[in-house]
Formats: sequence, C-alpha cells, structure tokens
Amino acid sequence: MILARCLLPPLLLAAGALAAVDPALLDLAPPETTILMGIQVRAALATPLGRLAFEQMQSTATGPGLPGRVLQDFAAATGFDLKADLQEILIGTDGNRTSGGANVVLLRGAFDPARFTAFAAKAGLPISTVMKSPVVEIDAGTSVAFLDSTSAVLASPGLLTSVLERRNGGTHVSAALARRAQIASNTGELWFATATPLSQLVDTSASPFPLPLLGSIREFSTNVGLSKGGMAIAGEILTGSAQEAQAIAAGLKLMTALSRTPETEFLQQAQFSMEGSTVHISLQIPEAQAEKFLSPVTAGTKIAAVSGTR
Repeated sequence: MILARCLLPPLLLAAGALAAVDPALLDLAPPETTILMGIQVRAALATPLGRLAFEQMQSTATGPGLPGRVLQDFAAATGFDLKADLQEILIGTDGNRTSGGANVVLLRGAFDPARFTAFAAKAGLPISTVMKSPVVEIDAGTSVAFLDSTSAVLASPGLLTSVLERRNGGTHVSAALARRAQIASNTGELWFATATPLSQLVDTSASPFPLPLLGSIREFSTNVGLSKGGMAIAGEILTGSAQEAQAIAAGLKLMTALSRTPETEFLQQAQFSMEGSTVHISLQIPEAQAEKFLSPVTAGTKIAAVSGTR
C-alpha cells in the first residue's frame, strides 16, 4: 500500500492519449541505461485522474513533486506552465543498486532558456555553458541543461556532458531495450521497460520469487492507461521458455491470492495468460480505488469535482 501511494501520482500524470516514446529523446539516453520509464504529462492532464494528481501535488508541502507555492513562483518568474508546457518525461537509469543508480531525466516541452537562467542567476545558482548549451547547477550532484527551446535534461555533470555529446550521434541504449520501450510506449501512456534480467536489478534477498525463477525474467515492460471505469494496467514478461513462463504465471497468481485484503481486493481481478515464453498481465483498477491510492486526503473526493475545464 505504501509503495502504491508513492507510485500512483506519477502514474496518473502519465495517463492520457496513446503516444510512443519520442525517438529523439530515446537517442539521448546513455548507452549504459538498463531501465527506461516514460510519462506523457500533457495527455495526462487532459484526464480527471491526472488533474486530481496534479492538484494534490500542488497543494502538498511534502511528497512527490515540488510544493505548490514554489511551482507558482517558478512559473511566474520563468513563464513555464507545467500543465501546458511540459509534454513528455523520459527517465533512464543504469539500475546500479550499490550506487543508487546513474539517472538521467529527459524532458520534451516548451522552454525559454533565457528566462530559466535569469531565474537561476537571481537565486544564486551556478550557471555555465557546455557545448553551447546553458547549464544550471541545481545542487552538487545535479544540473539541468537546455538543448534547445523544446528539450532539456537533468543529470549529474558527467552524464549531462555525455547526453550533450550524443546530440551529434554516438552509442545509444541497447537494441533490445529500445525495442522493449517502443512496445511498452505504443500501448500505454505511462510505461516502464527493461531488457535486463530482473535478477540483476532487484535485491534478490527481498524478492518473493526464488532466485532461479527471478533469473528467468529476461525482459519486462508495463504500461498504464485510463478508461471510463478507472485505470488499466498491462504488463509483459519475457522468459527463456514456455515452462519458465508457466512458473512465473503460477507464482504471480499465488502472490495475488496471498495479498488479499479489503484494500487490495481489486488485485483478485488480475488476469495472467501465456503465449510461448511470454506472460501477459492485465488489471483494471476501479476509479474509486485509484482515487484512494492517490491520497488518503482525497479518498472521499469525487473525481467529477476536477473533471471540468481548468
């Protein structure tokens, strides 16, 4: 439940019209990337649940995102309207559990680099130019660079330089990960993809799956969409054989059955099917349940209250 509450706001902010990952952003992701996640922000905010998530983010002083007041001040100073100007987010990480992962956040939208840097200068943040792109140092480990008026990147200084260098070509993410990202993003609004065996990415000592079974998961992707009745989640697990797929499906069914509580009753509706060495997962979360996950504060709020024009 705690994990679900942490993940649902960004999930909802990704829900909207179907849109595949921007190939130009994908080309900028570092070659060592093992995990990709995409969010279609503008499309999300066209939905009631997406607007509810955004309003929750604005009204809280803690939790995911920046406090609402900071967002308002930032928008006033830079002319950047998160609801109108941010189109897509692509997040990449190398999945290194020891170091916490090397992460890069690529943004597609409408930016005014001059106003952003003026705001940063007024705030006393260090500003530099790297490969003709303005760079603002947010803190000791993170900087933001504006590639042009439609794209920006947040990363550590080393990764930032690597991304800027790839504008002129170079090594990209693996073909398997790029293919998995295209599959996930073509059928979902928020999506997650990896082509690295899960046993290399997760803490195997804390996994409910035995290590051999976990190691059989070679690729994994999932996507989230909205329907009139709530949220639709679909996933795809690629294993090494039909026998491994059957074992994974059986394990997932058992986990679902064991997790049965009043709050997770909807998980009993999850469907698992097999196609050769692939396991397909589908789950529909009712609108009321999705709203409860969003925040205990908004649990009783009717989504209709934010479904009007903003």
